[in-house]
Amino acid sequence: NLALLRETPAAVLVFALGVALSGAGFVLDQALIGLLRGGLQLTRNVVFSVAKLLGLLLVAALVTEAGGVWIYAVWAAGIVVSAPVLIGFYARPEGGPRRPDFHSLRRMRGSAAVHHAFNLALRVPDLALPIVVVTLLSAAANASFFIAWMIANLLFALPLSLSTVLYAVGSGESGRLAQRFRFTMRLSIGFGVAANLVLVVAASPLLSVFGADYAANATTTLHILALGVFPEAVRTHYVAVRRIDRRIGSALPIVWGGTVLELDNANSIADNAPVNLGSGMTSLLNGAAGKETVGVLTVNGTTFGNGTVFSSNQLKGVDGSYFRFQD
Repeated sequence: NLALLRETPAAVLVFALGVALSGAGFVLDQALIGLLRGGLQLTRNVVFSVAKLLGLLLVAALVTEAGGVWIYAVWAAGIVVSAPVLIGFYARPEGGPRRPDFHSLRRMRGSAAVHHAFNLALRVPDLALPIVVVTLLSAAANASFFIAWMIANLLFALPLSLSTVLYAVGSGESGRLAQRFRFTMRLSIGFGVAANLVLVVAASPLLSVFGADYAANATTTLHILALGVFPEAVRTHYVAVRRIDRRIGSALPIVWGGTVLELDNANSIADNAPVNLGSGMTSLLNGAAGKETVGVLTVNGTTFGNGTVFSSNQLKGVDGSYFRFQD
C-alpha cells in the first residue's frame, strides 16, 4: 500500500529522509570497497542491521498499531546509529583529507549519470518484483514470495560482493584482471552449486522458521529463485569488467534490455498464474469472510463452486465488495 507514504507530512518527511540516508549509505559503502576497506563497511552494516532489529522490537513493544511510517523511521534511525563507526576512519585520514571535492564531482557528472543509469538497471528488478507480485496476485502470495526472495538475495550477495571487489582491485591492477576474474567467477559458481545443493534439503525447514504456510507455499519458489545465482554471477562480473574497461555506455542497452525482459516475464507469468479456490485461495477468502468454510463464491454476479481455478487476469481489479460468501 504505497498510499501510506503520503498520508501525512510526517510520513513524507520520514520516507524522504530514509531515501536520502540510504543513498548516502550506499555511496559510502561503495567508496569503502573501492578503498579496500571492506571490513569497515561490514562493521557499519552489522551495526545498521542490529540497530534496525532492536528498533523494530522497541516499536512493537511501545507503539500500538504501528504502521509503515514507523518502519521507515527505524530504518533511517539505524543508518544514523551506524554512522559513528566511521568516526575513526575520518578522524585519522590516510592520504589526505576526506572532505567532498565538489569541483571534481562537477567534472565527473557525465560519468556519474551513466553509472547511475547502470545501477538503476541492476536494482530495479530486485525492488520491483515484490510490487509486481502483490499487484498482480495478492498480498498473501507476496508474503510467501517475499520471504523466498529475501533468502535468494542472500545468495546473490556473494557474487555481487566478489565482482565489486574485482572492480576495485582490477582498476588498479589491470594486468592481473584475467586471473582475478577467473578466481572470483569460479568462486561464485562454486558457491551457487553448494548453496543450491544445501537448499534441496534445507529450503523447507528454513522457510518453516517463518511459519508452516511459508514452507508449504514458497519452497518451490525458493528453489527456482536460488538458481538465479548463476546468471547473477555472470551479470555482475560482466558489469565489473565493463566498468574497469570504462565501456559501460555501450552496455546500457544490454543491461536495460535484460531488466525490461525480466519484469515483462514476471508480469506475464503472474498474469497467467492459476489461483485455486480449493486450496490457498480458499484460506485467503475464508479470512476475508470471517468464516471457517467457503461453499460457493460469487464474483460480479457469477457463482462458482469450491475448487474453481481462476487466472489472476479473471480476478484482476475485482474489489472485495464484489465477493459474496455462503456456507
